[in-house]
Amino acid sequence: MKLEKLFRIFILPLILYSGYSRGAQVLTIDDCIKLGLEQNKTLMISKSKVNAADEKLSEVNASMLPSLKLTGSYTRPSEVINKAGNFTIPFIPDNYMLKFTLQQPLFTGFRLNSNSDIMENNVSASKEDFRKDEAQLVLDIKSAYWSHFNALQLVKTVNENIAQVEGHLKDVENFYKVNMATDNDVLKVKVQLSNLKLMKVDAENSVDITRMALNNLIGLQTMANTIIPETAEEVPTDLPTLDNLITKAYEFRPEIKGMGYRIKSSESGVKMANAGWYPQVNFAANYNYAKPNPRMFFSPGEFKGTWDLGLNFTFDIWNWMTTSHQVEQAKASLEQARYSAELIRDAVNLEVSQSYLTLVKAKEKIQYAKENQSQAKENYRVTNEKFKAGMVLNSELVDAESSLLIANINYISAIVEYKIAIAKLEKATGQ
Repeated sequence: MKLEKLFRIFILPLILYSGYSRGAQVLTIDDCIKLGLEQNKTLMISKSKVNAADEKLSEVNASMLPSLKLTGSYTRPSEVINKAGNFTIPFIPDNYMLKFTLQQPLFTGFRLNSNSDIMENNVSASKEDFRKDEAQLVLDIKSAYWSHFNALQLVKTVNENIAQVEGHLKDVENFYKVNMATDNDVLKVKVQLSNLKLMKVDAENSVDITRMALNNLIGLQTMANTIIPETAEEVPTDLPTLDNLITKAYEFRPEIKGMGYRIKSSESGVKMANAGWYPQVNFAANYNYAKPNPRMFFSPGEFKGTWDLGLNFTFDIWNWMTTSHQVEQAKASLEQARYSAELIRDAVNLEVSQSYLTLVKAKEKIQYAKENQSQAKENYRVTNEKFKAGMVLNSELVDAESSLLIANINYISAIVEYKIAIAKLEKATGQ
């Protein structure tokens, strides 16, 4: 019976695992994070926003450089006879025109420079948004990974308990044959075994569901056959002080950095709005190559080129205080950005504090769960030996088996809770 029990607990799961893992992809938590950062579609969208902001900056900067345009036209007017005294202006049926225009902004009231500063800060803010999305994805992957690990361990624990109860059932049936156990004793163990098998069905379903969730996050096919190592460190590390963690979060959180860039962008927006108070000055140069060239009256049938240079400026004398309203709008946007930054700092403070306290409690749970597991194992060992010697009732062994199952589940859950709590604290502090 002992050999059969060892086979069911240790050898059979290895055989099944070996068969199941053929063609499967074994992924550590670092592998999952690497795949997620490379293949997650949500992160790809965030990255494309950074690229778009970067291209917008290039577009704005290009508006400060000279621009060269080419325009052309062909017209055929209706025939007319223009005659003044003895002089007749010949009719030209085909009119062609090519025009090159060079234009350079000279002074825009700092509008272009301010717009460039806005776009540059927007690019930096978009990069911080991307880092925020990366951090959230890493947290989601770690949470999904450890949830899948928890489901796998639950199946393993339930299978071990089923093997124990099946051995118990054989013992109690043998006792029943020699009138050392009652029908109720046998029935009670069978009910316990049935409940465990129901639990196993739910646990195996949880394995599939958590695997699909993990695959989806790391960019694999939902039904991909992936396997994760079923081991985890048990010893929690020492924790820094809460004040140090909050200080680190203020320094590294991408949300705070991003709001800093948005505040700078809003400040440049105020400067840009004030550009309405200044004149706009541009330099322009034109080269006309036309047939006929309207500037050359005496060569109507030939292509001729002419050029011109000039400065032009515009200045709003009165626009019903439009510029003033634009400035006030920009100042209001700046004020909103500053208040938003304060709200984000408060939210970061709260998130770090909550994550820290959760981690402290999770660390304590591991210690208590480990002690409980050790006690439950010893209780089961002693009770099982006494039951075989006829020194305790069947119900006591049933209770010992149930207690051991619960203790094993609680211990694994405590480790998983601690792992997820670490991941949340790392995300909260911007690491």
